[in-house]
Amino acid sequence: MVTVHQRLAEAVQLLGVVGALWAAWCVFRHAPSPGLRVYLILSEAVIAVQAALGIALAVGGHRPHDSLHFLYGPVVLLALPAAMLVGTRSDERGEHLALLGGCVAVVLLSLRAIQTGGA
Repeated sequence: MVTVHQRLAEAVQLLGVVGALWAAWCVFRHAPSPGLRVYLILSEAVIAVQAALGIALAVGGHRPHDSLHFLYGPVVLLALPAAMLVGTRSDERGEHLALLGGCVAVVLLSLRAIQTGGA
């Protein structure tokens, strides 16, 4: 189960990179993309599975290398919903900028979560 948790962490990073590129493209082109929001909702589902596995590992006695992992994990989980909430209160371009910020946060925070999780 540890290996699945680690591989999902890499997948979360990749999903964040793709989402950031997509959102940046939408901002640059001034083009709407309803598919981006759907993609990010599906990405959030993967992050939720990742979090559930992490909780199961912690309950089962597998501790991360650094206790900060318990901070970074939940923040990764909340990054996209927060960006979506902020984005809904703005125009289309502002929404895409907020989603871009959420995706960048996912990438950076998940990188840090991986570092604090250890091997």
